[in-house]
Amino acid sequence: AMDYIEGCGLDVILKEQGKLSLKDFLEIFIPVCEGLAEAHEHGIVHCDLKPSNIVVERSSKGLKVKIVDFGLARIQPQGVGIQFQATDAFEIVGSPLYMSPEQCRGKHLDYRTDIYSLGCVMFELLTGRPIFDGATPMLIFMKQVEEKPLALTKELLGYEPPAVLSYVVAKSLEKNPDDRIQSVSELLSVLKGLQA
Repeated sequence: AMDYIEGCGLDVILKEQGKLSLKDFLEIFIPVCEGLAEAHEHGIVHCDLKPSNIVVERSSKGLKVKIVDFGLARIQPQGVGIQFQATDAFEIVGSPLYMSPEQCRGKHLDYRTDIYSLGCVMFELLTGRPIFDGATPMLIFMKQVEEKPLALTKELLGYEPPAVLSYVVAKSLEKNPDDRIQSVSELLSVLKGLQA
């Protein structure tokens, strides 16, 4: 059984609006980070974060944001990475546009794979375009693994992005997990500072 949510995914909102203003982005993404931080505290790694798995419900009581579809989620024991046990050499789980380089390679995963996916989602919400695109999933996998992501710029956003926002998006999209922001709580504190 699942909750019935009278809302829509961020993918629908992106199709309607093209991209989000910084104010709308923060209003939606701060609760996303709060929810994901809670999941990570309980050892849950989502492994499939993407706009369609983030549902926004507006009501007279305000905005409610939910992360949905934990179908690929894994439990991570403290201090241990996750290895997907693929039964087929070509089995890869996730959505290519939002998969971390280590996920594309079938390597050990931990919370930082979700942080990379958050970086992909943040970039798309702010610019209206995916961080990488390609004609086939394999081309996207290659870009996720090898290609340097674009930086947030005035040309992409339509306004000069705050330096700290550009920094956290870039740090979330580092290829090497050790070079990324190391926790969603760290990202959350930066975003809350921007909202203040």
